[in-house]
Amino acid sequence: MGRNLGLDEVVDHFTLVGDELDLLRNKSGATRLGFAALLKFLLWRGRFPRAAHELPDDAVAHLARQVRVPAGELGSFEFASRTAQRHRSEIPAYTGFRECSVPDAETLASWLAEHVASVERRQEQVRDEQIARCRAELIEPPTPDRITEDTMLLEISKLEAIRAVGLPADLFAGIAPNVVARWRARAVVESPSHLREHPQPTKLALLCAARSPKRPWACPTTRFAR
Repeated sequence: MGRNLGLDEVVDHFTLVGDELDLLRNKSGATRLGFAALLKFLLWRGRFPRAAHELPDDAVAHLARQVRVPAGELGSFEFASRTAQRHRSEIPAYTGFRECSVPDAETLASWLAEHVASVERRQEQVRDEQIARCRAELIEPPTPDRITEDTMLLEISKLEAIRAVGLPADLFAGIAPNVVARWRARAVVESPSHLREHPQPTKLALLCAARSPKRPWACPTTRFAR
């Protein structure tokens, strides 16, 4: 297991509250402690731990006291086992977290490019921002190979092309936000070849809505509109 986290953070992030203890009702021993560790680590870091060494020692000790299982039992819990996989299916239903879909990954890549990677290229820092964003959106972070530095560079180049066009900020004034959101959701799941096949008005509306719910006028790269 890992380093100590500190009393304040341990209490804040690894105290079982509300009906979380009810989830452990039919579990015992290492399985009981392992489930509690998976649950609280997900809520703390926005993802599941890959192994016991990622869990701070004092956090494990705190959880062990609450679930009345010796902390050493976590050493026999297999984080890649079928039991752990069942836990990973059960826990999101309680917490509200969901797996990262293809549209989620594409939206996340665009957000990272606009808000993080355009000014911060250190991989660790970008990854930390990605995890924080996913936690806020209740999305399990995608694996590193799904959002790579090449992906970031592509998204940044798109943003540069967008800004060069200079679309007005009030482009969608008078159009209901939920309508623009539907256009955006449709655009992010379509491939460039499919987008090109639309009639020009449809294509441009989808592309201009696709960038961000807060700034839908920031249209994606114009190469798709040709």
